[in-house]
Amino acid sequence: MKKIILSLLMGLVSLAVMSQGYNLNVNGYVTDDNGGAPVGQQMVNIMIPIQTGDSTFSYFNSVLTDPNGYFEDVVPILPNEEGVVFVETFNCDGNILSESAAYSENNNNLTFSFVVCTDPSGGGDCEAMFGWQYTENPLSLAFVDFSMGSPNTWNWDFGDGGSSSEQNPEHTFAEEGEYAVTLEIFSDSNSCSSIITMPVFVSTDTIIPGECEAMFTYQPTDIPLTLEFINLSMGNPDTWSWDFGDGTASSEQNPVHTFAAEGEYMVSLAMSSDSNDCSSVIVMPVYVGNDTIWPGECAAMYFYFADSSDYNTINFVDLSMGSNGTIPSSWTWDFGDGTASNEQNPIHTYQAFGDYEVCLTITSIDDITGDTCQSDFCSMVNVIDWENECQAAFYYYPEGDPINGGLDIQFLDNSWGNPTDWVWDFGDGSSSNEQNPLHSYTEGGIYQVCLSVSSPTCESTYCEEVFVFNDTIEDCFAWFEYQINDLTVDYTGFSSVTGDSTIFSWNFGDGESAVGQYVEHTYTEAGIYNVELIATSGNSNCSSIYNEMVWVGTEFTFSVYGNIYLEDSLNADYANVNLITFDTLGQNLVNFATTQIDDYGYYQFDEVPIENCIYFVQAELTNASAYYGDYVPTYHYSALNWENAYPVFPFPTGFSYDVYMIADSNTTNSANGNIVGVVSAGESRGLMSDVEILLLSENGNPLTYLRTDDNGNFNFSDLAYGTYVVYTEIVGVETIPAYITLTAENPDASISIVVANGEAALGIDNQSAIIESLGNITPNPVSQNAYINISLKEVTSLRVEILNQMGQVVSVENKTMKAGETRLELKTAKLHEGLYILNITPSDGISSYKKFIKLR
Repeated sequence: MKKIILSLLMGLVSLAVMSQGYNLNVNGYVTDDNGGAPVGQQMVNIMIPIQTGDSTFSYFNSVLTDPNGYFEDVVPILPNEEGVVFVETFNCDGNILSESAAYSENNNNLTFSFVVCTDPSGGGDCEAMFGWQYTENPLSLAFVDFSMGSPNTWNWDFGDGGSSSEQNPEHTFAEEGEYAVTLEIFSDSNSCSSIITMPVFVSTDTIIPGECEAMFTYQPTDIPLTLEFINLSMGNPDTWSWDFGDGTASSEQNPVHTFAAEGEYMVSLAMSSDSNDCSSVIVMPVYVGNDTIWPGECAAMYFYFADSSDYNTINFVDLSMGSNGTIPSSWTWDFGDGTASNEQNPIHTYQAFGDYEVCLTITSIDDITGDTCQSDFCSMVNVIDWENECQAAFYYYPEGDPINGGLDIQFLDNSWGNPTDWVWDFGDGSSSNEQNPLHSYTEGGIYQVCLSVSSPTCESTYCEEVFVFNDTIEDCFAWFEYQINDLTVDYTGFSSVTGDSTIFSWNFGDGESAVGQYVEHTYTEAGIYNVELIATSGNSNCSSIYNEMVWVGTEFTFSVYGNIYLEDSLNADYANVNLITFDTLGQNLVNFATTQIDDYGYYQFDEVPIENCIYFVQAELTNASAYYGDYVPTYHYSALNWENAYPVFPFPTGFSYDVYMIADSNTTNSANGNIVGVVSAGESRGLMSDVEILLLSENGNPLTYLRTDDNGNFNFSDLAYGTYVVYTEIVGVETIPAYITLTAENPDASISIVVANGEAALGIDNQSAIIESLGNITPNPVSQNAYINISLKEVTSLRVEILNQMGQVVSVENKTMKAGETRLELKTAKLHEGLYILNITPSDGISSYKKFIKLR
């Protein structure tokens, strides 16, 4: 699944001088709400949004649970970074289950648990649903019908005595307030009806004529240092005055501006409206850089940190991005002291303390075009004698005393080096000589706090503004959980304010209401209801509202649709589109449905059941296409393999699941190499037909593909000599790529692929005649270097490769080995955490594979 780390890399590099950073471990279990069985192959999203303050770090990753329902993700956190991580998964009824927790360097192992349904309920032939938008008149709302089931009659009740029979009416309310708006639909074609009631808030806080609010956004263009500014102001403006912060200006509505140099600029937009007699100004910081990565381009980047036991030793961590977000194919480091390295994440020991200019050069191959990209990045690396130097630093947080509110601040020393003395100035006239003092302020405000540290060999001072808030006002939040039994729902309300005096008030979304923490409600018909809980503390100091969509009934379905595009957003002409769901045992291809695109490249699946929770969409050009053979089967959004595809979730209001096809190399073969093979199921399952087999280059770029025949056979013929990756693509099945080398001495390769226990790998028939026996990798999982015993029948050259899951080589060694048993050391210590494949190939060209897991 995708993993995205967004940060200002220059800031990251400078921070790395001060600290080593740390890893945040996010883990947990997903279980079935019916019996508590583990739920495998459940997608879990881990998100860290940009926090408040100066932080620019954010993170997103999607992982799948294993057969035990366990999930885990390791997030590299920047030095001194703190924040909140959000973990969510989808219930089978379409609702998002979400949890969150605060993390820090001292709280970096977080566990979450989810209970989900795997046998969903809900639905019918019709489902009423609607949304609304505010208009220029704050009391007028434009309602939009989102109903399913092809309705042809709509009856609206706006909750104020007004009604309408239009599909998408606009209604003006007489005054502000909350209204229960009801939509009832009828479908003659499906002989069904449905009704939904939702709370609608009408307020004059919306921008109206006579009021203005300036707002804008911006985006980079394909011209260096050039930004396109987009006016988003409200209030019908008719004049715009831009100040770009570099001495230039514009009066256009949406100007395009080129800056002279990289940097941060304070850009202001002043707008006015003659018709509404108003004006507004907004000032925003805009970052201008030349480091935007365009499709096909790459960017070198790294950060570093000193070893905690040897300050002369620096750990370098590659942060580069290859073409189209891939991993670069090569790295060249110049450490600034006359030495170099070709490792991705080298560890280098300097002979003397000082400042060194370290340069990283990367090379990346575009997985679509095959073009090569090169990028350089240089930065000063400070090698500091922390035994005799020091650098003051600290962080703080409110202690959380409910009596004194947020006035009690816990300060924590985070200084580098080995200081022996600490002097705190709290900015309010008081001080402390403790290392980690707790200080009570008399009132809220912003205080300049300074920490001075010293030792016999150094001294340092660091100052920071500390924000203190008198937070004695009670705060609260509410939520609820529920269990559905046909049309009856048992609700349980929760509030962060504890005590028996809390009042729980419910609106069930069908016009009915109740009071109580534990309530049971029976709906008259199936539907999707917006249920509202209002939790009020007994002293009325705090009230919180929580809303959630609840699916009640049986047999819910949704539609899956989108467009199929070729390169340059050209519509595909002829293609099959497969709607697929998981086969975690590798038993079959589990196509739920197949359809064809229309003349405009559009496809649609109707009445897709929600019971499987997650689907995948894959497009494949047919032989009627003018582009047949130029593109390989591609998953939504643009993925070669199901592991990297964006899944399809059951959104009742719809979402366009477009596919951008991946082009192959489109080369004409005229050589003598051949790779033939057969795909079979494990044990007695027989041969497997119509299985997609991808042929990739050594770097993982797609060359071509084919499907197995009725007997499970495939044949890639007329291949040039070289190294290829044969990849078996079955949704839900984990593939170990077959790494095949064709030479003049060994121009033909015959392989057997066995699909069993959720895995596709080479069969036992593909054993080298030179290798007598091959042991297991120990230890496994691996944290440092690993070992494997191999027994050879004769003297041979041996190629030892470590591959990632896509078959890309991350490490290679060539050895000359004598006959007999040998213990091989595998250079695994510096690998990133993840699943890897060991490929050992003797001189006969027949490879043997072993899997291992690398821990951090």
